[in-house]
Amino acid sequence: MNDVKVSVIIPIYNVEEYLEECLMSVVHQTLDGIQAIMIDDGSLDRSSDIAKDFADRYDNFEYIRQVNGGLGNARNTGIQYAKGKYIIFLDSDDIVPDDAYERMYLAAERNHSDMVVGHVSRFNSKKERVSNLHELAFQKYLDKTHITENTDLIYDTTSWNKLIRKEFWDKYNFKFPERILYEDIPVTIPMHYLADNVTMLQDVCYRWRIRDGANKSITQRADDFTNLRDRITVLRMVDKFFKENVTEEKLWEEKHYKWLYIDLMVFVNTCIYLPSDKTEEMIQILRDYINEAIPLETIDKLPVVYREKYRCIMNDDAKRLVQLRQYEVDNYKNIKITEKKGKYIGHFPKDLIPKEDADMESAIKKWRLTHLIEDITWKDDKCIIEGYIFIMGLSVPRPNVRKLNAYLFRTDTGEKIPLQTESIESAYANKKFGFRIDNETKQFYLKNYKGAGYRITIDVKKDILEKNIEGEYFILMTYERDQWKKELILRGIMKSLRKKLDHKSYLKEHLHIELSTTYRFALKLKISKCEEQIEHREIVNRHLQFNLTKPLEKIYLSRDPYDAIKLPANIDKNIVKIALEDIPRGKGYLTFKEGHQYKPILKEKRGRQFTTYGTDHILEEITADNRYFISRDVIAPVISKVKHDQNLFEFVIEKELLDSDYIPIAAKLYVEDQKVEEQILLGEGKVIKEGNKIFVTIVVDLSKEVITKNLYSKKRTGVHFI
Repeated sequence: MNDVKVSVIIPIYNVEEYLEECLMSVVHQTLDGIQAIMIDDGSLDRSSDIAKDFADRYDNFEYIRQVNGGLGNARNTGIQYAKGKYIIFLDSDDIVPDDAYERMYLAAERNHSDMVVGHVSRFNSKKERVSNLHELAFQKYLDKTHITENTDLIYDTTSWNKLIRKEFWDKYNFKFPERILYEDIPVTIPMHYLADNVTMLQDVCYRWRIRDGANKSITQRADDFTNLRDRITVLRMVDKFFKENVTEEKLWEEKHYKWLYIDLMVFVNTCIYLPSDKTEEMIQILRDYINEAIPLETIDKLPVVYREKYRCIMNDDAKRLVQLRQYEVDNYKNIKITEKKGKYIGHFPKDLIPKEDADMESAIKKWRLTHLIEDITWKDDKCIIEGYIFIMGLSVPRPNVRKLNAYLFRTDTGEKIPLQTESIESAYANKKFGFRIDNETKQFYLKNYKGAGYRITIDVKKDILEKNIEGEYFILMTYERDQWKKELILRGIMKSLRKKLDHKSYLKEHLHIELSTTYRFALKLKISKCEEQIEHREIVNRHLQFNLTKPLEKIYLSRDPYDAIKLPANIDKNIVKIALEDIPRGKGYLTFKEGHQYKPILKEKRGRQFTTYGTDHILEEITADNRYFISRDVIAPVISKVKHDQNLFEFVIEKELLDSDYIPIAAKLYVEDQKVEEQILLGEGKVIKEGNKIFVTIVVDLSKEVITKNLYSKKRTGVHFI
């Protein structure tokens, strides 16, 4: 391959259930110059056939099969075949968002970074969320950084969310340890330290699968002592690297803290699933390593429950350890917190954690803000965003309890534009979170989150046009209360709002503001000067004719960003003519091609218009996101004048007559069961002709069981004119 920008290394082993979806996510990448290297690590299922098929279908996919050597070995093999300027790893049960590699590549070139790190989501068949582990690494919103100045990067230990400069990899001869779990950790942390600089992308660039049911990946089974011993082995590898290379005391402290807070805690928490003798064995393994590698004062810096669990381990108190963990699972999220003389005290069971040890400050410092965008509206060229934000457990009876500021925030430049921000009430937050139950005592108590709301106003003229800004912007919120100062990019969006977000776009005088989410999470404003627009359209001599604000060589009709039909359009400078007979049946929107994707041609004024052509209706519709849809279908009856009176449901069916149509005298509305070839009559009526249209009034009696039980079935409803 010539001019390879990115080599994607994909180890494959027995993942037939997920492999095709994974590989298609590479096919759909918007970046040109991708080499996909599939290393079949001795698969025993259909994975080999699927991978070979992709190698046959796509020139940039290469298939290599080897004897099973494990994940680390397969990755090391793949690197030998890499021809790209950059390399990146992809586990074969995961997915990459369409524009991930393009974003990462452009960021690497912009900042001359040895490594670009993208944010991560976790998903299964039912839901998706931001990865909690990676949230710890992405707490500071820096574009170009380094682990010595941003020690949060110690939490970024997965290999597959990183675009790595191949020269950098070769210079330090990085290799994954083989035949061991958690092989990423002893590679990624040294890479962070040895890199000249690292770019952090807040966009989700990797979707990390949580496997459903029994078919779990090996790293999801944390209650296996082989896993525990492998984890300690790779931690020792990093300990050795630190001893030989790292001089920064702060980074040492963060490593010790992370080992306790994340890496070992995964296994501590399995105590409630283990028999007592196995719990004792686990405690011994953990205690030996802690005594060997971690200063004991680090334990005292942990949040209260974490701290007490490690004290149990160091004191060999298995019984209390199990009790603490069980309390944490059952009740910690509902803990009551009270403030006294500037201290916030957790109400734990006295036999587990006495009051004098229950200071929650270190825990609250680690807690992320609870927040959600509830509504977004446009009014008079202003975008108004409302939602709630608070620290769980701390009541917000009035809006002025905390101080809020919001900004349009561009991560690649650090540009922050202050926005009008108000603290308001939120009935939704109070209703959802205000009622709490102590699962141990069965007592309930109320938290007041009535004042947890906010309202952000983005004034298009003042905040965007006057500042002449363009590009992609997040909403950054800063939160101050008592001793805590936190900031975050607004990520949570109410589910019902997410589905409508593409209807919240703004297009006026060539300024296009698109509201979107990065894989269901962060709200992003894409601000651009839209040149590819339709200004005027009309039907002239059986042709659809419209003017473009910018000449285009080709026009397409698309159903999604990857599927399009080239329209046989006559394009003369800015004027486009398309014969009605050349518009394909079905529905699509007008696009132009840019790279691998088809981008919409927009029109400012929304609305719809019908045109009859032969036996077809052609519907032109400018939707709420300003896309220009064209739909061509056979003329069908429409329903109007609906009335409902007790059990009677009345409406009019209207149909336009074509020259070739006969004039019916009656019509029947029915439900058809195709399996048994049965028709259930819903209603019937006489046909009335007015001009070139016919009308029939149908009355459906909903008191009849035969009608109601079939109305709500999945059988096909139809109308028959006779």
